[in-house]
Amino acid sequence: MKTPRQWTRMVWLVGVCLGIGAGAAEPAVGDAVLTVRATSPRMGLLFTDSEAVDVRAAVSGAGAAVQVDYSVQETGGPWRGSGSATITPGPNGSGEAALALDLPGRGLYGVKLTARSGAQTASGQASVGVVFTPAAVDEASPWGIFYIPFTFAGRTPEQSMADIAENLRRLGASWVRFNFWAPIYGKISIGAGPNPQVRGDWSAAVKMVKALRQEGLLVMGEIAQCPRELSSRPDDTAVVGDAGSVYNRVKPKDYAQWDSFMENLARDFADDIPVWEIWNEANIPNQYWTGTVEELAELIRHSSRALKRGNPRARIAAAGFVGGHDVADRLFALGMGQDLDILSVHYTDINPGWTTAWKALLAKHTLNLPIWNTEELSEVPVRNLADGIERSFKFCHINIGYEPFRLLVNQDLTPREPAIRFAVGAHCLGTAKWLRHSSAPGCELDLFQRGEELIAVVGQEARTAKLFATARSVVLAAEPAVPDVPITVTNEFGRTTALTLQDGRATLALAQDGFVTGSRRFINGARRLEVLSADVSRPADVSVIEAETGRFGAGWSSSDHDGFSEGRTVDIWSDAEPGPEGYWVEVRFTPPTAGRYELLFVGNRLSRLQSPASISTFTWQVDGGPESLATTAVALAGDVPGAPEGVSVLATLDLTAGEHVFRLKLSARREQPDRHYALWFDALALRPAP
Repeated sequence: MKTPRQWTRMVWLVGVCLGIGAGAAEPAVGDAVLTVRATSPRMGLLFTDSEAVDVRAAVSGAGAAVQVDYSVQETGGPWRGSGSATITPGPNGSGEAALALDLPGRGLYGVKLTARSGAQTASGQASVGVVFTPAAVDEASPWGIFYIPFTFAGRTPEQSMADIAENLRRLGASWVRFNFWAPIYGKISIGAGPNPQVRGDWSAAVKMVKALRQEGLLVMGEIAQCPRELSSRPDDTAVVGDAGSVYNRVKPKDYAQWDSFMENLARDFADDIPVWEIWNEANIPNQYWTGTVEELAELIRHSSRALKRGNPRARIAAAGFVGGHDVADRLFALGMGQDLDILSVHYTDINPGWTTAWKALLAKHTLNLPIWNTEELSEVPVRNLADGIERSFKFCHINIGYEPFRLLVNQDLTPREPAIRFAVGAHCLGTAKWLRHSSAPGCELDLFQRGEELIAVVGQEARTAKLFATARSVVLAAEPAVPDVPITVTNEFGRTTALTLQDGRATLALAQDGFVTGSRRFINGARRLEVLSADVSRPADVSVIEAETGRFGAGWSSSDHDGFSEGRTVDIWSDAEPGPEGYWVEVRFTPPTAGRYELLFVGNRLSRLQSPASISTFTWQVDGGPESLATTAVALAGDVPGAPEGVSVLATLDLTAGEHVFRLKLSARREQPDRHYALWFDALALRPAP
């Protein structure tokens, strides 16, 4: 499911934590170039609401006193702040001063800095987050994050490990998925004799896991690769995306060696890793697993039994399936279920039908296994919780380049929007259990139970949302759980207000001061909650043309997809070569008046066209004019209701009054996870050009 990156990048990250690499160097003493940056004793500029926000401006390369002007902008809200500070640098040209930010509460804030020292100028920017003080780690918590090793500039590997662990805990995670990539096993030693002892030098992994455990975090270890020394194809160095060389993705050459290796691994981590996952996205052909289904079943059987010999208390999960119900069906028929305690899957929150299929498959094989989602896109996986997914791990923590997956923090640990959303969801929902779903046109509500408290997650109607149609407010029926204790409403960035009730009803605004977020709200402290109605509107200057109202050639069909505009898209997934006309879709549209318009494409995220492309490249044209490549499209910023994969601006056009014809045609097969022609086209939209 991920957009692959070069494997060398992941090896570098692991190497950094082994002490092989290093972060960016600090400017040399006496450097004449003035620099300014936001810093804090709190690594990552992430604070809880129970502590003071301590952010400072740090300069280097200053020849004289420095004036730093700063401005602060709340993300998703109207609050702004500004101020200035004076820094008297030391002999080496460096110094710092505190910023009086005076933030209004929890949230994500962008800080911009401008420094002046005589003729020298410099600028910098950073993000500052304030989150709820996290509740204690709970084994029953569904909130997990995919761990990424990293070393930060000016910090030792040991300090960086502690920084990462603290950051994960502050975001509200109780669980961490820790991958054992081949390099992290270290040097492999193989003993002599018919039953050799095989071990790795996993001292670096021990340090990382210990850092996580010191924060109380619970760790799931993942057996992600076979080290080259144990591989059945040690000389096959062909690389696919981020999956590593073939020698990492095949069965071991000798199961006596492999079994000893797994047994020693589980024994050495018995006190710190209670759950082991065997392999990652093994159903994708020639990606993370390059072998037969039968070989995979054999690997899982040997690994599971060896891990349990090393740690009889361990629980075993497999195999990180992304879709792939047919592959799992074959594996279960080969007996995989007898060696598992947990079925692990990926991306079910954004593909809700998959969970139903997983449950049906388990029932077919008379298996009663909990389902964990060990990689998920969603920051708040409401559908996973509603469908009984026991645990979800957000993919992933540090932004190492998988941009479409909404990574949580930057490479200096400063928070991104998804981090705050995750933290708010983890706090407001915690271990609450899903009860039921209800909706009104334009709005939906999921109810959860925690003790005597009802908790609601309120948001735009996702299943059959209309593109750009926003619920500006919703009317609720509500009753507080405790008399005279107000029900509270928290937005996705953590700002909390009291819900004003009158005769058991309340109007909840989803748009305020010009900020229409279309985002979720969390309602806490209720005994009764129900959505009665919603005020839904679409911008008057936006025209939407649903793709299913157009014409399309052979190979295409109209399919139901929750969350997309009107709940339907026009899809293709074909291994066949097209006919002479190619694979095409044609949509007719009429602008309100003659003028200059942005032409918007809605469907699959067009950033997925970046090589290796996970959707088919295509060309498009209007009124039979010149063909343009979709790769030149620019993503529209922000979340748009009815567009779960976003909206892309294809071009800005001068259009005459009257009807026009838009036509797209696929130009190539996609590059991964298969070589099919594949694309979802949801809608075309017009809006006046700025």
